Amino acid sequence: MKATAIILAGVYVVVGTLLTAYDWREVQPRLPGIRAAMETFPSEERNVPANVAAFIWKLDETQKAHIASQVARVLLGEAPPMRAGAWHAHSFMWALLLPVHFDKQTRTALYCHNIVYENGRGLSGAAAYYFHKSPHELSTEEIAGILAIDGSPSINSPTRHQDRYAQASKRLLDAYATP
Repeated sequence: MKATAIILAGVYVVVGTLLTAYDWREVQPRLPGIRAAMETFPSEERNVPANVAAFIWKLDETQKAHIASQVARVLLGEAPPMRAGAWHAHSFMWALLLPVHFDKQTRTALYCHNIVYENGRGLSGAAAYYFHKSPHELSTEEIAGILAIDGSPSINSPTRHQDRYAQASKRLLDAYATP
């Protein structure tokens, strides 16, 4: 029993040291650039409307969307090319550290700004392109549709594959409705 506690304490110290070192070396130097870039986001993406935020947060809680992981991948996509294993390790570390540096609303804003659709990037653009609305006017079904498209813009395109789009949207709506 005592040996297990000592081993767990040692693992905790090693993991904490690795996270702290990674944070200082990789994450913190990029934070000012990320924050500056966020100032250029459209207001609907910088201040995510409550209807959109509630939908995304519910999906994040039910593990149907992993906001920190998706934001980490977007941020790493801008990094220099690396091997796949290294990229996954960096993605994992960023996903762990993003909640340390950014609150839930800010992580959601980063996510919404980087939503991909078949004609560009960003929640505002997708809402205007598909529904001729601003993000705060979107219904729950429309939010699910945009997030479904983000999952795979070419496969879940409502203009090219309505059946796949409907299935992907329904999966997200079902996940949202699940208590």
